[in-house]
Amino acid sequence: YSEPFEGLRSWLMHYLVKKGGIYCALTVGVPNVGKSSVLLAMMRTFGDDVSMRVGRGRSDLIRKMPEIDNIPGVTKDLAQYLLNVKPRMWCLDVPGSVPPAGMTEERPEVYFGLAAADCVELTSDAQVYEVAEYILYAMNRDRNFAYVKVLDLEQPKVNLKALLSERHIGAEGIIKLFREGAFGSQVLDDLRKPYEKFVFKDEHFKNGSVSGVDFDAW
Repeated sequence: YSEPFEGLRSWLMHYLVKKGGIYCALTVGVPNVGKSSVLLAMMRTFGDDVSMRVGRGRSDLIRKMPEIDNIPGVTKDLAQYLLNVKPRMWCLDVPGSVPPAGMTEERPEVYFGLAAADCVELTSDAQVYEVAEYILYAMNRDRNFAYVKVLDLEQPKVNLKALLSERHIGAEGIIKLFREGAFGSQVLDDLRKPYEKFVFKDEHFKNGSVSGVDFDAW
């Protein structure tokens, strides 16, 4: 599986040279989506010479790999890893970041998508239920009825309540199966909608809740 990451590393190095200046890239994204894993895979494509910079001199280079795990929050601080020796190129591994909670009021699908992908912590049963409901909504919207076979249902269900009344799997079980890929490839975003550029407003950063969303109204 090294070929795609070797190609990605080559493209990144070519882009850094083209842009000029300091040859340093960085990872950007929400927690627990594989930023450090991608960096680690790229570093492994050029053999044993993988290092992290801890000083300014050649003697200050130590061999080290990014730490990875299947839980959020493993990368807590900035770390600079060597991508290439000549010319010297680096990549900053940056801790994951999430949008402010209030920003999801206008676009609740952002919150549900992040939560379904295990990028946002679910702290209540109501949140778990809403995320499972959104997953079911997205599958029905895209006519992905793989869940019918997986859960041994007679037919698709219009809502989560109807599904759970027939199969006592729980909302947590639906989310778990989705994350494990049991329902096949499913894009949670509605790709039928035209792209709308997001405009930041002060209202997005006020405390709020995305509870009570009427999915049928979408």
